[in-house]
Amino acid sequence: MQQQPNNIKTKSVRLAICVVLIVAIQCIVRLDGSVEHWFSSGLYPYVSGSLRVCFGWLPFSIGDLFYSCLILFFIVKTMRFLKQLFSRKMTWKRFVGRLFRVVVICCSLYVVFYSFWGLNYYRKGIAYQLKMEKQPYSTAELSQLTKELALKASDYRKKVSPNQYKLDKSELFQKAKQAYDSVEKIYPFLQFKHKSTKASLFGGVGNYLGYTGYYNPFSGEAQVNMQTPPIVLPSVVCHEMAHQLGYATEDEANFVGYLAASHSQDNVFLYAIYLDLYEYAASELYVRDSVQYNATRQSLDTLVRKDIRDIRLFYLTYRTKMRNVTNAIYGQYLKANNQPQGIDTYSDVVSLLIAYRKKYGLI
Repeated sequence: MQQQPNNIKTKSVRLAICVVLIVAIQCIVRLDGSVEHWFSSGLYPYVSGSLRVCFGWLPFSIGDLFYSCLILFFIVKTMRFLKQLFSRKMTWKRFVGRLFRVVVICCSLYVVFYSFWGLNYYRKGIAYQLKMEKQPYSTAELSQLTKELALKASDYRKKVSPNQYKLDKSELFQKAKQAYDSVEKIYPFLQFKHKSTKASLFGGVGNYLGYTGYYNPFSGEAQVNMQTPPIVLPSVVCHEMAHQLGYATEDEANFVGYLAASHSQDNVFLYAIYLDLYEYAASELYVRDSVQYNATRQSLDTLVRKDIRDIRLFYLTYRTKMRNVTNAIYGQYLKANNQPQGIDTYSDVVSLLIAYRKKYGLI
């Protein structure tokens, strides 16, 4: 009979500690420059590096197994709760105890998530490191960028044969690491140690839910959906590796992925990244000026236009209502983590590209 009060006391202490840590996290994100200096450029590289050392050598994704167990645990606990509720075995005291336990678990996950990675959502980021400023841009600037990306994509497409697209996962991940090794020589802060990139165990499901890759902050692994079109994969891998380096927002991960892939010696990687960026820029240009969009579209190499059609047809076959739901949920998640544009944050890579082009004259 003495065990229950002690159990409640232990949970109360744990909750109190979590609340103090949550308040501390909220204070830290409000201090200008503190996240960038103390966490993203200080503590985080050691945390993420240690996780990749611990789990990177495994041939499978330990993070996916963790998520699977977590989902199974949640389903089992929910079913037991509902069974007790409808069988009228659930007392008010037991209900409050279960609710208290859920609150403690959620608070603990919150603290671990932000301590391991989530604080990166509030860093100054790549624009600060490159000493450039994101500013509003004109339709003329957007049109010029789209034309340059179309030209790059067309040029590299001519250097790639169809059979070169199909890289196996080990070759894909190795070439991505080589791309980061190259860009590190120019930007040392993009140094990538301890590779931990894995094929997602949920690839087929990912196509229906609408994701091509994701970062697991609890294991430090970058998961890639290998069941997407092969030409999409190089940009996906570089994007997820950017998350591993602590670039949390989706526009920054896209941009850092571009910096890496554009320094690759592999034509497949170069074509993939410029095709990906062209799609982001062209989508915005279409909204602003459809005439210029159509003119740029026609300038694309015929094979590039075919690749774009093939990619869109592939994803259309997997479009479901569930995908719309997951996109809406993820959009709210992004908004809650310092990305007010939600899903559209991915497209904001265009503003970083234009700022980079103005500062360095490069694309």
